[in-house]
Amino acid sequence: MIRTTLLSFAFVMLAACAAPSPATPLDDPPASEPTPRERPRSIEDAREQSRLDIDERACEAMGGSVRQAGMMGLYHCIVPYADGGKTCRSSDDCLGRCRTSNELTDFEAAPGSQVGQCEMNDSPFGCYGWVEDGAATPMRCVD
Repeated sequence: MIRTTLLSFAFVMLAACAAPSPATPLDDPPASEPTPRERPRSIEDAREQSRLDIDERACEAMGGSVRQAGMMGLYHCIVPYADGGKTCRSSDDCLGRCRTSNELTDFEAAPGSQVGQCEMNDSPFGCYGWVEDGAATPMRCVD
């Protein structure tokens, strides 16, 4: 019984090590998959491509504006939040998330009493932490 079990296990393990079936040739991608774009050759090309990738009318329809953001200066559709800057204790209090910063964080606050401000827009860039249930998360910088 044990020998049969061990042989079965060995057979399964060997089958798992079998070579995969050959892939389709790379020169003929399936018709449903788009061919990859050429990588930008410079930061200026990447900025221009980021600008072309944005539907400005759709961005403006959401109340946003297209502008450069982040360390690379790529273009993004940045949408403001109506409650941006409002005092909050949790992201449930905001359209976006409840953010804190070194200026806002009270490092000596009693547990559960930390407040933040609702983020101004949906841009992920900057240095901040989150406030959830009156507690601040560690700060992070996104660029």
